[in-house]
Amino acid sequence: MKINSKKITSLALATIIAIGSTSAYAANFKDVSKGHWAKNSIDKGNELGLLSGYEDGTFKPEKSIARIEAISLAGRAMNLKQSEIDEAVAKHKKTILDNGFDAWAVPDLSVALSEGIIDESILKRLYHDNGSFSLSSREEAVIYMAKAMGLQEEAEALGNDIKLPFKDNNKINKSAKPYVYLLNKHNIIVGDENGYFNPGDAINRASMSVVVSSAYDFIQQKKTDDEVKPEKPEDGKEYIQGKISKTFSALGEDHIVIVNAKGDILNYKLDEKSELKLDGKAISHADLIEGLEVKITVKDDKDSQNSIIKTLEAENKIERINGVLYDFEDSTNRTLTIEHKENGVSKRRTINLKSDTRIFLDGKEARLSDLRNQDRINIRLTNNVIDIIEAEAYIREVEGVLKNVDTVDSKYIDIKTEDGTEVRYKLAESFDVIRNKKSSNLGELRKGDKVELTLADNIVTKVDAEIVKSYVEGKIKSKKISYNSGEITIINEENRREETYVVPNSVLVKLDNNRVGLDKLELGYYVEINLEGEEVIEVNGLSTTLEDKHLGRITEVGLRYLEVTLNNGNRVEVDIDKASIKNQSGYEIGLSSLKKGDGILISGDIYGNEIIASEIMRFSK
Repeated sequence: MKINSKKITSLALATIIAIGSTSAYAANFKDVSKGHWAKNSIDKGNELGLLSGYEDGTFKPEKSIARIEAISLAGRAMNLKQSEIDEAVAKHKKTILDNGFDAWAVPDLSVALSEGIIDESILKRLYHDNGSFSLSSREEAVIYMAKAMGLQEEAEALGNDIKLPFKDNNKINKSAKPYVYLLNKHNIIVGDENGYFNPGDAINRASMSVVVSSAYDFIQQKKTDDEVKPEKPEDGKEYIQGKISKTFSALGEDHIVIVNAKGDILNYKLDEKSELKLDGKAISHADLIEGLEVKITVKDDKDSQNSIIKTLEAENKIERINGVLYDFEDSTNRTLTIEHKENGVSKRRTINLKSDTRIFLDGKEARLSDLRNQDRINIRLTNNVIDIIEAEAYIREVEGVLKNVDTVDSKYIDIKTEDGTEVRYKLAESFDVIRNKKSSNLGELRKGDKVELTLADNIVTKVDAEIVKSYVEGKIKSKKISYNSGEITIINEENRREETYVVPNSVLVKLDNNRVGLDKLELGYYVEINLEGEEVIEVNGLSTTLEDKHLGRITEVGLRYLEVTLNNGNRVEVDIDKASIKNQSGYEIGLSSLKKGDGILISGDIYGNEIIASEIMRFSK
């Protein structure tokens, strides 16, 4: 994650288990074998849209998860209705944004706050000062999930004086013990093979997939048990059930058309006394939309055309589907066709979008026209209409710094992205390599090159690299010489740290402007090391230990003086009236040969911020 004034960016989407738009069919997780102990739970969580994979097709079951992930998963396990989520967002959105989170985190954190999974004080502890998310311990994850399951009241009634069936019972915080007890009682958590719970350990993705899928089942069963669904309304009349296919007004009357289980098309009227409810709340005729499942009673108790509705009850139906974009229509009637798997069988489904459907592409808000066929998509439907699309581009570019490349089998390339995350991408069977705008090959790439990768379905089809040149300066502290290369360790003049560089025998090494072997550079000598990326391409040394010298770079050239920033950071004025000026080979040069940015070695006495120079040697340009 990269933080700017404690603003958490949506770049986290690719790595957050509960929020990421990256979708992969469970069967394709290449690091989850058929015999993996958590495979069933991982598959189930993926199918429910709770858990997702990574760009390289892995699930990373052993990767630790962050607190925000555990909290988000607890909220999603509740499978709330969209109206409940919207109500939570309206209440808590400002608080969440004020605490430094981007919009992608608002729905899940709003649910967590609204349902009592967390309070506002916890928001401030979800990330460190450096912007990275704090990890969730096993006992913390248990508390979040138990609250989502509605077990908080029961946990509080149990009290903290509970002995648990784990060998490390005494290491579990007293406040967590009742929650651990209840989840163990409901077979949602168990100890490890040695009988330990390991409360302080970070919980990994595999373990969390078991917890969230089991908790989801518990919550759904609890909802079923708690719901009272009488076969008949209070007056004893039969309900008429079906799905709304159309609503309209004609001749001053409001109508709805429903299709019942038999496929019959039935037309009913509404009047001012008709009682309409959606998710238990009173609504108007305008709130009835196509796709709603309804139960109605009519005034004359007859399943006939044009009967007047007495009562209508409806519930929003929420679905999540992962798949691939097959096609879309961005006209007046906006539709999207998704190709997805259902019970292992590939299917296509065309679905309407709402006028205010929110669309995200690679973590950023987008338009429908920004999507392309074959993009990976995760959609949420309310009553068979799409309200959120989270997409990952099939063809896209990613930037970073080259860390490693497989030049033998040409199978993968590793880069570090701007936020410091190291990612491995698979190379296509056929791909192009461009380096500094010229056709190249993998063997010519260097660690530290700035690269832009073109991906097709997360597989690299093109590598565009740019050489990054830099240099470091400092005194030699130690060196090692081997058959085909050497190592040189310096005290970096800029940061005062020890740094070691590998110097192959093919690299040009100079001492006082004469070509030499690395063995000629003595301890205490000053060197400038030129780099391409992280590889040494040239070493220039001065045969002086600098005890009575001053090193720096020119910031301004005057008629009789120089302004110089010394390597210790001090800015000085150099009086050159009596100084001889030489190049690195010892030849006299004129003042006009010195330029801003030149590295110089000054011999002379220093008085405060002024040096009276007797000799100046220019050693680099």
